[in-house]
Amino acid sequence: MSELYRHLWAKSDPHHFLWCHLLDVAAVSEALYPRFGLHHDLPAEWAYYLCALHDIGKADPWFQNKADDKDNDLAEQLRQAGLELPQRLETTLPKTLHFRHEARSREWLQKHLRGEHDWDADAASIIATAINGHHGDFSASCYSESELPTQRAAWQPLRAALARQVWDVLQPPTFAPQEFRHAGALGVALSGLIILSDWIASNHELYKFTTLQNHDDTHDYWQHAREEAARVVREMKLDAAPSPQFSVPPHFGEVWPKLSKSPRPSQSTLEAEVLAQRVAPGLAIIEAPMGEGKTEAAI
Repeated sequence: MSELYRHLWAKSDPHHFLWCHLLDVAAVSEALYPRFGLHHDLPAEWAYYLCALHDIGKADPWFQNKADDKDNDLAEQLRQAGLELPQRLETTLPKTLHFRHEARSREWLQKHLRGEHDWDADAASIIATAINGHHGDFSASCYSESELPTQRAAWQPLRAALARQVWDVLQPPTFAPQEFRHAGALGVALSGLIILSDWIASNHELYKFTTLQNHDDTHDYWQHAREEAARVVREMKLDAAPSPQFSVPPHFGEVWPKLSKSPRPSQSTLEAEVLAQRVAPGLAIIEAPMGEGKTEAAI
């Protein structure tokens, strides 16, 4: 049973093993980190580790048996290897038939961080919530494994083995936070890093994960995944640091000459913030009534 985790799949078309995909996402997050780094409250190696574990919830029978609905024999191969996978039937309860692997990742990770790494409950919850939302639904939930003790006993060791493998490769430093000073900012930033890293690592035409599958050794695979991630991120021009602020920001009237004589209050307010270099180029959220010139102010 100890080696069965290496047979679990994450992608069916083209096929890709789960342990490989976890390392792929860690490698992409590492390549993106110089540009999209998180808060100093979280060491970089821990960010890669947490990004990797985003899909550990796929180590579940109600994900692995989804292959029964596809034109392949992945689920049957797992059954022959010794895993008990339930059949997907018309009478199957919706909460299991429509299983949400990201919710299982959240549930497992929160317990893992507290039990194995001595994290505080609030700190673990921030991270687990970010992982739960990597498919856009932060409220996603899954069926309770506590009602299925035999199944839990079989699959928890597989998840633990996957986590140990990732840990062995990444070697994060000892870290047991009791709280995060800027929990909301950290959670949102981590969520964004997970989503972008997962999107890149899942696109086999962009990130050529099918060419990595002949590297069976974990550490060997990791080194090649890092090379592939660096190549992709470089080609996407996401490896550079964010653009610096303008040395001399333009006045509102320079951008909109026809509006220069009578800017709206919201436009003048934002202009003052930009000229004082308190606002960097990026996303601007402006709340004002219709006709106040929000679009012009944002540009």
